Amino acid sequence: METLRIKELLKLRGMTLIQLAEKIGINRVNLSSSINGNPTLDRLKQIAKILEVNVSELFTEPVISEVSGFLEFDGEIHKITNLSDLESFVENIKNRNN
Repeated sequence: METLRIKELLKLRGMTLIQLAEKIGINRVNLSSSINGNPTLDRLKQIAKILEVNVSELFTEPVISEVSGFLEFDGEIHKITNLSDLESFVENIKNRNN
């Protein structure tokens, strides 16, 4: 389930929920109910316009499912091809430092 990130975007822009509600022309309680409930597309469009983002940017960004690359630790290069490799790499570092 996707989560709205309106509060995060407000914080990035130095705005409050009250200020956003005023710009839309409704009170904070109604806006909060809308955000926490099931906002209409029109409401999302209003919010996106005020926050100067696309409607899609109001939703939580997808989790990265692919990981690959090389990591260097203590002079050794490690190839990472998936999340499991990365988790093992981190565990090995933790175990070395204990």
